[in-house]
Amino acid sequence: MFAPPTVTEETRHLTASVVVIDPHAVRVLLVHHNATGRLMFPGGHVDPNEAPHEAALRELREETGLTADLYPSGPVVVLPGMRVLPVPWLVAEIPAPAKPDRGPGRPAEPAHSHLDALYLATGDSRRVPVALESEVATAQWVRLLDLDTLPVRAEVPELAWAAFDAVTVGAGVAR
Repeated sequence: MFAPPTVTEETRHLTASVVVIDPHAVRVLLVHHNATGRLMFPGGHVDPNEAPHEAALRELREETGLTADLYPSGPVVVLPGMRVLPVPWLVAEIPAPAKPDRGPGRPAEPAHSHLDALYLATGDSRRVPVALESEVATAQWVRLLDLDTLPVRAEVPELAWAAFDAVTVGAGVAR
């Protein structure tokens, strides 16, 4: 059984998230995370023996019940004897707040950092998401035009619009 190391203020955790855009409806899929009290992209910690893109898609399924198609990022290269994995759209170090009360039998965590591999995906907002994990209060498709009026994490509006632009360039989809 994998025992996670003790979390300190210097600890970095590898996480993976996914920005799921419905370019035709101009919507983004967000989850209301209980720990932050804010809407954010689906994602979480990368498990042992799991590639970051696998973690992002697993977290998407676990938090929303939905699947999505990763948007190609980076060059498509065929390497003999190797498997080329999806490239994150963005990698960022994100401050993670302290968690003083994690429930019975779970030690408190100080503030630390997440090294987040953020993937870009497209999805269909006609598919209704369902919050399936206890750490997520709701999962919902949000109109990009409404992001400035909702309780979102600070980076969400800019990244959601950048993701929309990335998947619609040359596709004839208007803002």
